[in-house]
Amino acid sequence: MSPPTVRAASLVVLALVLAGCSSTEQPAAGSAATATAVTSAPAASSPAPSRSVAPSARPCQRTTAWSQTQTLNWVRAMSETDSSSNVVLGGNDDVDDLCKGLAVQVEFWRVDLTSFVGNASFELKSVLRKQVTIDGRRTVTIKPPKNFSARECTGILTAVYVGKPLTEAELPTELDPAGMAGKAVEFDTDRVAYSVAGMPGSTDDLRSCHPPL
Repeated sequence: MSPPTVRAASLVVLALVLAGCSSTEQPAAGSAATATAVTSAPAASSPAPSRSVAPSARPCQRTTAWSQTQTLNWVRAMSETDSSSNVVLGGNDDVDDLCKGLAVQVEFWRVDLTSFVGNASFELKSVLRKQVTIDGRRTVTIKPPKNFSARECTGILTAVYVGKPLTEAELPTELDPAGMAGKAVEFDTDRVAYSVAGMPGSTDDLRSCHPPL
């Protein structure tokens, strides 16, 4: 009876061994999918930092081929006076800057007025002249001398021009004390780009301005 018992036990052990081999050779269903699911995706690259682009500079004009008329027009567009009779040059954004600075003369005159038999006459006396270089990129302010204002028997005249200082022959030969206040003055030259006069009043106000005896 013992031999059949040993054979049966051997068969049981063999069956268990075969079952173990079968389970190790065939992985459980879904194991591959699980491995794929836990695989992490590569991290997205961060966007490159943006760079600010500097604004382009304002265009500039070369004056080497300019005529005198073009030069005077540019200087005129860059010239003005304020309420304190300061001359302000530059700062006009409607006009292109210059690639190279331009030399201009700024001059202030006192206008001594006299009246004789209803007729007014005048005499100009230069009280300050300055040469400055302007290109439009910055504002240049030229202050007049102290007490530079129109008052009884005295007017004022301001001009911005190009080239050398004006000669006596290039100065105005006519002034209207009654109608020139705040207006341009005609010079006997084509070098003046900007001018403005200040007068004390009408001809009636000049009756007391008698010439010295």
